[in-house]
Amino acid sequence: MSKKLKQIIAFAFGVAFIGVLLVLAITIPHPAPLKYSVFRVVLALAAAGVAAVIPGVLSVNISAWIRASSALSVFVVAFFYHPAAVVVPKRDPTSPFPIVLACRLPDQVAVDTITFLYSDIEKNDTYDSFRSLVAALPNQRCDQRSSKLFRMKDEALLLSNGSLNPTSGGNAGVIVVPADVVADLGGNHLAFTKIRSVLAAK
Repeated sequence: MSKKLKQIIAFAFGVAFIGVLLVLAITIPHPAPLKYSVFRVVLALAAAGVAAVIPGVLSVNISAWIRASSALSVFVVAFFYHPAAVVVPKRDPTSPFPIVLACRLPDQVAVDTITFLYSDIEKNDTYDSFRSLVAALPNQRCDQRSSKLFRMKDEALLLSNGSLNPTSGGNAGVIVVPADVVADLGGNHLAFTKIRSVLAAK
């Protein structure tokens, strides 16, 4: 295999995987820690593949035991220095975390808010645990067992097999809407938007 063919293969590999990672970044905006680590390694390999065909020499010394040059240096930089990492400030454990319950009444959609301490939600920060917390809330106007759970920060749905939790990424509130109400209001986005507007008007 000629040197030129090797360079073409390395460049094509890099471009292909960078394209795949761009698609994944759009479809999985909040990856779980394991997925994020895998994305980091693949991105570093892809960057090194692209850099392999770029002329010039780049040398990197990160510590006494990590020294690299050329394509390997690009891998080291992409792997160890990841500015895309999301840094979320730690929330005050006593800050409020509202759980908004929407229910269909004969003449309207009623919206009730129950506020917890953020620290209490952190103790129930898995899908199943949070579902149990919602089910145990007192004075509910309707059955919320099949409701959809929307994160207030980004409108993302909490799912049993999803990578998001109630508090991940600095989220500070959840809107709980029965599936039939979501359908009546025109789907996920419109239901979320209408419930948020009701909250803003209160």
